[in-house]
Parts: sequence; C-alpha cells; structure tokens
Amino acid sequence: MTRPTLLVSALTDHRATSREQALLEALQGSVLNAAVATWDVRLHIADSDPRLPEQLLEGTDAVIILGGPDVAPEFYGMDSGYPREGQHWPEGDRRQIALVQLCRARHIPLLGICRGHQVINVAYGGTLIQDMDGHESPTLLDDQRFARHQVVIDEESVLIRAGVGHELTVSSAHHQSIDRLGDGLRVSARSSDGVIEAVEDPDSRILGVQWHPEDPRSDRYSMELLLALLRNWDS
Repeated sequence: MTRPTLLVSALTDHRATSREQALLEALQGSVLNAAVATWDVRLHIADSDPRLPEQLLEGTDAVIILGGPDVAPEFYGMDSGYPREGQHWPEGDRRQIALVQLCRARHIPLLGICRGHQVINVAYGGTLIQDMDGHESPTLLDDQRFARHQVVIDEESVLIRAGVGHELTVSSAHHQSIDRLGDGLRVSARSSDGVIEAVEDPDSRILGVQWHPEDPRSDRYSMELLLALLRNWDS
C-alpha cells in the first residue's frame, strides 16, 4: 500500500549560532522521526529551493511548516528595528507564504508549528506582535528545555476532534505571536494571558499551533495526534 507524502518545510539551514543550530536540528529531527513510520517524508528548505509551490505540492498529501527565525516584517506591514530582532530570510518567507495560500486553495492539509503558525496568519493577511515576554525559557539554547504553560482549546476546534483534549500543557519558545487575526481564520486555543495559541481555517484544512508538539517533553502523543489529523482530516 502506498504511503501518503508529507512535505516538511523549514525556512533555512543557516543558523546564527551553533546552539541555535543544535536546537532547530533537534526539533526538525523530532518531526521527521515521528512522521517516517507512516509517511513518505520530503524535506523542503524554503530559502534555497527555487521550485514553485505548484511543483512542491505535486503528489503531496499534507504539509508541515516548521519553527525558525522571525517572519520578515515587510510581509505583515510593519518595520524592522524591533527588540530582539534576528536575521530575516525574506525569499524563504515569500515561498512559505505562497505554499500556505496554495494549500488553502487546494484544501491540502497543512500544519504550522510556532513560526509556521505565524506564517499562516501572515499568509491570511494578519499581523504579528513583534516582541513579547513570558513564552520562552532564557536557558533554552543551553539546555533545550522549553517554557511550559497551559492552553485551553476551543470546543469547536479540529484539535478536539484530533484528541488533544480541552486543556493541555505545552512547550513554548517564541517572542512573537499573532496580533490581528488573518481574514478567514478562527482562534482555536489561547493561553491564560490571552496569547493566541492555535488558529484554523474552518473552510479549509489548515491549522497552526504556537507551541512545539515535537518537543519530547510535550504531552504524550501530541505530535502523533497531529500527524494523524493530517492523514484523516475529514474522517
């Protein structure tokens, strides 16, 4: 029996420091390891792969957009120069935004993780809070231990159907978050301080989560449940 094909999209393989590289490689490896048992997995590096989204999605059954550096502010109508701004990869941003938009048009299941969740919102015309406190560990790059906090899932969310539960403890590592929600998206989860922790498109098969379900310390089976959702979205 032919296995479904999963496209896993990372922004870049260039890292600012060796510690950042180690962290992002560990997270990417965790996603790939969780998926390879049941998917034919293809890795996409957005900033260096010139293929059009139509080419990337040929024969693709689902897509995951991984975490990584900040989305360049030009894509959501804001300026550079904000606190804790890192290096941007605008060509990779442009390609991932186009990937989201084509998945939306073709109803191809797509999951955005952390930065990927933010890319979804930008692709739908939304904006981002450029710098915030409280959702990252100051020692993350040293010990790869994420900030942990609770999120509450909306009763109507596809996440409930996926089996993640109504409230869960998540692993976070972000200094940006969704500000104005993109047109066509609905909020699927929030943290106690009001941060938008998940969004979905009720008219398509697109879901973004601000947390890191691929962190080994996440709630049991959280990554596996989301992978199952991508395979069985309409079941």
